[in-house]
Amino acid sequence: MTQSRGTALAGWVPSALGVMAVALGPDGRIIATGDSNSSTYLWIAATGSLMRTLYSQEGRSAGVQALAFSPDGRTLAVGNTKGFADLWHA
Repeated sequence: MTQSRGTALAGWVPSALGVMAVALGPDGRIIATGDSNSSTYLWIAATGSLMRTLYSQEGRSAGVQALAFSPDGRTLAVGNTKGFADLWHA
């Protein structure tokens, strides 16, 4: 098996708490990242600009463990390490 080395298209550190989960919207225009303190960030993929921050009310201080966009990209599911899940308008 050979290793392939690619080139990063973009990179940034969205939170001082690091990235625990990441999801790319189905149209490739929005990136969601989650940190270790239940915060989820929505980014414009083309520019890396922050669109908004989502804060979970349940399971505060639990790390975001999973992110998934709905097929139409309008809803974002966020799961955390304490077993809570939230649905957000993306």
